[in-house]
Amino acid sequence: MAADEILYTVVKGDTLWSISRKFSVTVEYIKQENNLTSDTILPGQVLKVGDQDSQYTVVKGDTLWGIAKKFNVTVDQLKQLNNLDSDVIYPGQVLTVAKIDTPQDTTYTVVKGDTLWGISKMFNTTVDQLKQLNGLTTDTIYPGQVLQVKTDQTGPSKLISHGNLQRKQIALTFDAGSDIAGIGILDVLKKHQVACTFFLTGKWVEKFPAHAKRIIADGHEVANHSYSHPDFTKIGEKTILEELKKTEQAIRQQMGIDPRPYFRFPYGASNAQALKAVGMAGYPYSIHWTTDTIDWRQPEEDVIATRIESNASNGDIVLMHIGGVNTPAAVDKVIPKLKSKGYQLVTVGEILK
Repeated sequence: MAADEILYTVVKGDTLWSISRKFSVTVEYIKQENNLTSDTILPGQVLKVGDQDSQYTVVKGDTLWGIAKKFNVTVDQLKQLNNLDSDVIYPGQVLTVAKIDTPQDTTYTVVKGDTLWGISKMFNTTVDQLKQLNGLTTDTIYPGQVLQVKTDQTGPSKLISHGNLQRKQIALTFDAGSDIAGIGILDVLKKHQVACTFFLTGKWVEKFPAHAKRIIADGHEVANHSYSHPDFTKIGEKTILEELKKTEQAIRQQMGIDPRPYFRFPYGASNAQALKAVGMAGYPYSIHWTTDTIDWRQPEEDVIATRIESNASNGDIVLMHIGGVNTPAAVDKVIPKLKSKGYQLVTVGEILK
């Protein structure tokens, strides 16, 4: 790494999201600069979090107004970049003075004194849009609350059923709805050193927080699968946004990550209205599947394994469930066979590259 880069050493309890807040950058920026393909980080890991020319160390006599003029920004921008709730600064304090050129933030953490009106002006949106994006019924917000403020995706979410057809890759995916009958899948994946994508409902995360945390600790990718698993073709836009937001909150609270940009419709049921709402919520990709193992019917392990192996082809996205009783045994059997045929087993994020 270059000498002018700002480095940070990960400590226990850190998440990419918490580090991004600390250094006023986005999670996407940290992942891009450090070639990370998942949100998993380890204590002792050294990350690039910025450049020296984006930082300024306060000296005696400095004021926010003077620093703002020096770096051609406003006092409000400095306060926002550094999560300051007053104009008080002190010698030796390190301030972020230039917004790093990164993808636009999609979330904002409320600080003392914030109002929805003030946040709406900051992000060039409206109070009504903020309330709709976050499922708010009043103007009340509180310090530490994470609000969605923008979406990288303004059009409808794109329904995807396969990955890159030119690469010999397969993505094994697992939906979690209400139980953990097949939670042994985590041991199987760890045994074979395979990272997969888990589509989690908010209720499942709240009911099984220890298993949710292990999914992240084991290096898997996590995506949104709604909060209560309703049919999205039978509910309105407001309810859809509430379902997605409640799941985001559960996942952030228990796992410390943001499940965007991937979503999977419960029952695989979607329509134009649902895709529009999911896109509005910041999920540009709705992940369907190439192969349904029908493990939700609880068939014998050979049935599941055969459906995966016999249908195997480049870019496959395979649907399975944490509630599948025989799914762990089937996956344990089929992984070596897929690898022997030259397939690389990857996450959804990797297979879509």
